[in-house]
Amino acid sequence: MLNQSLALSRLLAIGLMVVMLVTGAALPAAAAEVTGVTGPYIAKVGTFNTSLSSKVTSIRTGTDFALVLALKAGADYEGVGLSTSSLSTFSPLDGLAGMKRVTSPSAATLSGLGIAEAAREDYVYYRIDLEYKGNGEGALPIVIRTSEGTVEETIVVPGIRVVEERPEPEPQVYQPVIRVKDGASTPLMLSGSKGTLEIPLTNISEDDAKQVIVTFAEPGATPFKLDQSVTHDTIDRLCSEDTEVARFDVVVSPTAQTRIYAIKLQLQYKDSDDKPHTDDSLVYYVRVKAANVEPTIGITSYRFMGDKVAAGVKDQIGLVLENAGTIDAGDVRIKLTGFDASNLRLDGDMETKFVGIIGGKRTSVVTFNILAPTGAKSGTHELTAEMTYIDMDGKAYTTTSKIYVPIEGDELSALDMKVLNLARPRAVSAGGIFSVSFEVKNEGRSAAELVEVSMEYPGEAVVPKTSPRRTFRVIEPGASETLTFTFQAREKAATNFYDLYAVVKYSSVGSAEQLQVREYAGISVVGSEDGGGDGVSGRPKIIIRDYGFGGDTVLAGSEFDLELELYNTSSVEGIRNIKVTLKPEEGVFSPMDMASSFFIEAMGRKESMTKVVRMRVKNDASVKAYGLTVTFEYEDSAGNAYDDQNNPYKEEEVVSIPVIQPVRLETSEIGIPWEAYVNNPIPLSFEFYNLGKSTLYNMMVKVEVEGELQIQGSNYYVGNFEAGRSDYFDTTLIPMAEGQAAGMVVFEYEDANGEAGRIEKPFSVNVMGDPMGIPGEGFPGEEVPGEGYPGEGGPVPGPGSKLMILAVLGAMTALMGGVMLWKRRAEKKRKAALEAVEDDE
Repeated sequence: MLNQSLALSRLLAIGLMVVMLVTGAALPAAAAEVTGVTGPYIAKVGTFNTSLSSKVTSIRTGTDFALVLALKAGADYEGVGLSTSSLSTFSPLDGLAGMKRVTSPSAATLSGLGIAEAAREDYVYYRIDLEYKGNGEGALPIVIRTSEGTVEETIVVPGIRVVEERPEPEPQVYQPVIRVKDGASTPLMLSGSKGTLEIPLTNISEDDAKQVIVTFAEPGATPFKLDQSVTHDTIDRLCSEDTEVARFDVVVSPTAQTRIYAIKLQLQYKDSDDKPHTDDSLVYYVRVKAANVEPTIGITSYRFMGDKVAAGVKDQIGLVLENAGTIDAGDVRIKLTGFDASNLRLDGDMETKFVGIIGGKRTSVVTFNILAPTGAKSGTHELTAEMTYIDMDGKAYTTTSKIYVPIEGDELSALDMKVLNLARPRAVSAGGIFSVSFEVKNEGRSAAELVEVSMEYPGEAVVPKTSPRRTFRVIEPGASETLTFTFQAREKAATNFYDLYAVVKYSSVGSAEQLQVREYAGISVVGSEDGGGDGVSGRPKIIIRDYGFGGDTVLAGSEFDLELELYNTSSVEGIRNIKVTLKPEEGVFSPMDMASSFFIEAMGRKESMTKVVRMRVKNDASVKAYGLTVTFEYEDSAGNAYDDQNNPYKEEEVVSIPVIQPVRLETSEIGIPWEAYVNNPIPLSFEFYNLGKSTLYNMMVKVEVEGELQIQGSNYYVGNFEAGRSDYFDTTLIPMAEGQAAGMVVFEYEDANGEAGRIEKPFSVNVMGDPMGIPGEGFPGEEVPGEGYPGEGGPVPGPGSKLMILAVLGAMTALMGGVMLWKRRAEKKRKAALEAVEDDE
């Protein structure tokens, strides 16, 4: 009886399948669990709407849906995706064949897969959004890559109709229907160019069209300007199934961005019965490549009649304006603000001046009459220059710059620090490296102390490749220092003028007041083709949007994590098969646990991802910023390694990583007696050595004491202490009270990165009472009756004499040590002088 029931059930199931095949009905929902799976990994298959809120049980040609796979847990899955052989039938909506992992599937997703909540952790989930382009074909190969290798499993997508319904016949069209011809190529035009757009129009109806008038529906919405005398084109007759061309002479705006523009067309025509018709649904696409740079006005330099504006003397400031773009800037106006009646004011002049037109890559000079009134204080006065202008399309722009006016007050300080011979490039491309060099000179009558030279720069546009700050303990009158600071323009910097300033801060001897000198060092950055625009980028391009390495510097001989944020700038196409190669400058960095290249399977449109690479720095790396070249080689979503201009998909970026060496400052044993006496001088001396591989800048050696100790002698300013160099230090301490006295030798310095450092070397000494002042012990040489040497008569030295002898012996020892140290220093100086003479010869 049981066998008969089973046979009857099988017969009914076969009959149901036959009915479904004939009617084209969808497979039962139960097929959403597993259908046609062949392999060890895929356990469940489901089809859902793209929000994963409900299942999809019927999929026809043109249907968008989400495919969800539940793979058995336990395997180390490295990637899951569609086989490329299936992409003509199942087309990914984002253009990428890779499936995305679902970390927390919803209850609706689990229910659709037939998985109980308790069994959630038994599976690993992946999804992909697809468009079905087949005609009843439901087999889909899935490529699964694990740590054990790559396999391919084939599923049958549930919900695919086995027999596609026949399309309903379109109703008979009794009026002309005109469309842009299918397969028409997208023309390419350059910004600022002239050309003719030839738009092929096809009549797809059976009725002829007459007097077809073609116009731009929204002429102001695109960068294509029509000749005002010819705003439309007319086609006398467009027969059924025929194609005619509408022609428009256009000028592309010079400011047009690189992107694909949609031109909406309006058609007016008559049918064979002279009945009028209008159609606004047509769109024609034109690709534009930017060949110009929009106008960008900035101040490249400014000068006064003298080096400074003297109080009570009329002066003039001349501003050099430059248009860094290739497009003319019109209606240029500049406004100067920030004046103060007590320190700096305009002298019979206007604060806003009209410049007119500044051509592309051209300059113009504007002058303002200024006056620092009598009684103005010495210092630097800040002004703001605001420039407004328009381009050829009437688009308005505004840029601002800071101007610093040095004022020489009536008090005329003896200090006069100047920034001279400043040099830097006029312009640099995004990603380019450039240097700013200048001379800092003390032209005053007294020394400048605690001189700090730095660069102020816009962090959104440039990053420093060397430390942007240097300090000098003192710059004597007439002395100068030459400095060079290196920067790199950011890859994503927009085209603009950016303000940089060389800043010198200093103090006079014995004064806590800090003075300042500023010099303008602005630069024009020309952004990349994709930078700063809102347009759509058609060519997929991968860039490094940001990077980090755990701090401002890395230590030679250490390991660090290099974090790269990668970004696909294209909004229309994904990329795949991405090979990333790292090439460090001078081989100073080497990847750990991997080769110099790594592979990324795919990146979607506008997608970013972060990659972390463990790196090691060479032990003997010099102290400087090293470049790391990152090269990307990839394919577009269709598997092409070249674009439509036959250029390879290859990009190169450079990141800068400053390397420092560990500080190794060593000293000899600090020479100080273990015991000393009150009011008796104690010599303290030692040698110190730079055993590291980097220079210690602005090094100072000093002694700090605790308790009743006095120091004779000043601190020792070493200056720049180069690697391998040695030096010595000595001073004298005087204890003022008995007991344990302590102190420390302190080394203060700045490393190659401008960071302050401090090393302390403690010492201590046991101080005994003054032998000249011990009560009850008598005076030195006093005879003490009843005491003498055994077997001898006569006076015997008293206790006070004994202590005095010890003190004299200690002083003699210190004196001999000082003489020996002096001789050793003299010998070192003599040898250094001989070596210098030999080098000159």
